[in-house]
Amino acid sequence: MKWMPKVRNVCSRIITRWPIAGLFLAVIVGMLLWGAFNWSLEVTNTESFCISCHEMEANVYAEYKNSVHYANRTGVRASCPDCHVPRSRIHKVVHKVLATNELYHWAIGSIDTREKFLAKRPRLAASVWEGMSNTDSRECLNCHDKDYMVREMPAQDLLQAANLIFLQDLSRRSISQRFANLT
Repeated sequence: MKWMPKVRNVCSRIITRWPIAGLFLAVIVGMLLWGAFNWSLEVTNTESFCISCHEMEANVYAEYKNSVHYANRTGVRASCPDCHVPRSRIHKVVHKVLATNELYHWAIGSIDTREKFLAKRPRLAASVWEGMSNTDSRECLNCHDKDYMVREMPAQDLLQAANLIFLQDLSRRSISQRFANLT
């Protein structure tokens, strides 16, 4: 990187001779970096990005295409980020940072075959379900708004009942049993 000292010298001369120009340059560079950061968040928050690796397309995406979240009578579709990525900025950034672990496992080939995927599936699913439980199903509630559900009981009771059923179902059946019929 022989060019780095030259760039540093040029920047230092600009800042020393023309402080306003240096400030302007810093603002422009900051805006470019901020834009690049936001662009990367949006690009990695698409279904096409999620299925760009073979493991996702061959395993989970194929199953998702047969689910009610992919196609249903209302025509409303929930894609990968709708269910797996928080919408609020801080939670989204934290999620993206933690998801870099998936890049490591992709690089070492942890689930690069159907057999490896099925062997790790119970643990992967348990991790996703634990995250949903820890966030009180935050991503689900982005679409399933308790205020618009047709119900016979008050909204809070309905939400508590849904969470209770979810947690009881988790404890009653192991994740591996839940996915045994998908193999």
